[in-house]
Amino acid sequence: MCLKRAILTSIVLWVGIFLLSLLVALLIRPELYTEYLMARGLGLSILVILTSIASWSYFTKPSGRGTGGLQLGILFLVMGIVLDLIIFIPYLSRYNELEQLRSYYVSSEFLLAALFTLLVPFIVKTHLERSSNEH
Repeated sequence: MCLKRAILTSIVLWVGIFLLSLLVALLIRPELYTEYLMARGLGLSILVILTSIASWSYFTKPSGRGTGGLQLGILFLVMGIVLDLIIFIPYLSRYNELEQLRSYYVSSEFLLAALFTLLVPFIVKTHLERSSNEH
């Protein structure tokens, strides 16, 4: 694994997910439960699409070919949590809302996002290996 490149890819992935999720949050004001569900569904869709693109981008370069998909997924997840904490703890602590962050990390929404973050790079890597073996 080219750690430097993998970390850079995970940072770009986190920024992309953050910005697109922020855009969704601004466009969809989830006052109703159905709008809340739609925003959550879009957020997970954004996560899967951008994680797929980041994984594909990483694995198609020569330095990424020796890396396992699960390894990259673990790095994406760990870097995402670290960046969340770096960005959100100072902001939320200013407003005494740290409980909101803790409750997110034990929610089913986070666990589902974490599962997708781990599995998508594995699936992309498996797909790329199978398609390269066929040619």
